[in-house]
Amino acid sequence: MLSRGGLDSPHYLVYEVARDFLSTPRKFVLLNILSEGPLYWPEPADTEFGIHLLSDEDGDFWQVHLPTLSLEVVGQIHLLKEGYGYATARAAMMDLLSASASA
Repeated sequence: MLSRGGLDSPHYLVYEVARDFLSTPRKFVLLNILSEGPLYWPEPADTEFGIHLLSDEDGDFWQVHLPTLSLEVVGQIHLLKEGYGYATARAAMMDLLSASASA
């Protein structure tokens, strides 16, 4: 789930980390994306899922490839929090953002 702060920044991304066993609690990660411009939404690629820091002639950029989302970011990505046991990404985002704001 992606919460956009506007055309530029900040943005928040919550995604579920893969689990080895269905009996383990669901784990979600909350990222803070500080972009230096608009986000780029490429077509889904045959790339390994994850977050990758890449470089080209214009400099460094991040590629985020998840099962339901692909985006590219020029800027910074920071891990804010991890949380366990949420039923949905929306529930995880609401709780993790409120916990970050009160911390």
